[in-house]
Parts: sequence; C-alpha cells; structure tokens
Amino acid sequence: DKLELTRDMSRNPVFDAMLVVQNNDYEPLDLHDLQMKPAQVSHLVSKFDLTLQASEGDGNIHFLFEYSTALFEKTTIERWASHLTNVLSIIGKNPEVTLNHIDILTQEERHQLLNEFNTRQANQYGVQTISQLFEQQAARTPKASALVSGDKTLTYQELDEWSNGIARALRSRGVKPDTPVGIMMHRSFSMIAAILGVWKAGGCYVPIDPEYPTERKRYILSDSGTKLLMTINEADRGVLADFKGEILTIESVEADDKSPLPQMSSAHHLAYIIYTSG
Repeated sequence: DKLELTRDMSRNPVFDAMLVVQNNDYEPLDLHDLQMKPAQVSHLVSKFDLTLQASEGDGNIHFLFEYSTALFEKTTIERWASHLTNVLSIIGKNPEVTLNHIDILTQEERHQLLNEFNTRQANQYGVQTISQLFEQQAARTPKASALVSGDKTLTYQELDEWSNGIARALRSRGVKPDTPVGIMMHRSFSMIAAILGVWKAGGCYVPIDPEYPTERKRYILSDSGTKLLMTINEADRGVLADFKGEILTIESVEADDKSPLPQMSSAHHLAYIIYTSG
C-alpha cells in the first residue's frame, strides 16, 4: 500500500513463480470397510505464471511443471526441464561443485550454438568494412533518409556522393590504409561525411573534440602521427599554427568526381585512433 503501485487484479500480488516440495510419505488410510486414496484432479488454469512441484515417491523425486500457456511455450518448459536435469545430474556426481562451474546446456544445444548458429552466413560481415556496408545500403535505398538533424535530412545517395568526393580528395593527398586523418568537428552532417570519406579513402580517423584545450589537441595530433586535419572553421589554422601537417576545411577537401572509389582497405586495417580521458 505504501508503494502506491497500480495493481493488476489478474496477477498474484506477491509473487509469480513458486516451488512446492511434497516430502511427506503417503500412508494409506483405512477406516474399517472404507478405504481412501488420492484422486487425480486435473485443472486447466495455472495458479501462477510458473510452478515447479517436487514430490517423493517410489524411491525417486518426481517433478511437475505447471505454467501459463499465455506466457510460455511448451518447448521452453521442456528446455528448462532438461537444464534442471543437467544441473541435478552434475550435483549428484559432485556435491561440492559451485553453480558457476555447472554447464546447463545439453550436448545438442551446445552443438547448435557453436556450429549451426555460427555459420558462414552469420559471419558475412566479418570480412566487410563499414564503408562497404554503407555503400551497399546506399545502393538499396538511395532516396531514404540517412541522417536527420532537426528539420534537415540527408539521403543515403547524398551522403554517399559527398563522402566519395572527400575520399578522392584525401587519396590525392596520399591517404592509404592505416593513414591517420584528424577530424576536429562538432557532431554534424559534415562530421559523418568526413568519417565515411576517411574510410573510403582507406585511412583511419582521429577524432578531436573542438572544445579540447590547445595543448590537448597538439598532443593528439603529434602522438598519433596525423599529417592531415579536417575542420569546419578557418580559425583553427591560427589555433594550431605550429601543426606541421595540412589543415583542410570540409569545403576544400571535396573533389568534383563523386563516383565510387575502388576499395583499398580491408577488415584488418585500422578504423580509428581514439584518445580517452586516461
């Protein structure tokens, strides 16, 4: 009552799952000529979401699952039952074992997870770069919105062509696989186009927050070996006057040819060099 929660009258107010252990031995009751024995009563409504009943008899422990069919599939309960059987079997053989050392999976499930689910089809992205995946999406849905910021949108085709122009300009400046290219921009359409352009050129991008202190910017550029830096403002040239590389504004680093480029980098090449606060 103190929690003032909205109550669902169709559910148990305290708990949804229950374990019942029936460990009393059954003794037949004889009253002169009257003999009494349990009657098997079946009901079609589960009392809780899930109930597991364990009862002793005939030298064994018998388990019975009762569950809500609106919540669980029969195959799910059967799988859980096999997991419980595995756990109990392992504990029976090694009573001192801890739960974190018990593998609940059956041999069939382990094979399915490691082999059937782990097919070549599932790993097709392991040999493709992000820029390749983006180009494939742009070819499928060129007019779909790729970027949205406020009331402005950019389609996949527009972003693809923009980044192609940037990539061609960067390649003409010697960018190849694993070449670091600095990007000092706030989050914007330009920043995304620049990142894709670096990848399409084959290089890796080095993000630099424009709000960083000047010394931090200089350290990142020097330590990463960056020789090309893309920005939005011309003013950055003055702030980084001692930068030995080339500073390019996003407008000046775009080639007229916006056609796709041949792929130079592969999945094992660098994508980015990021400097964390540490």
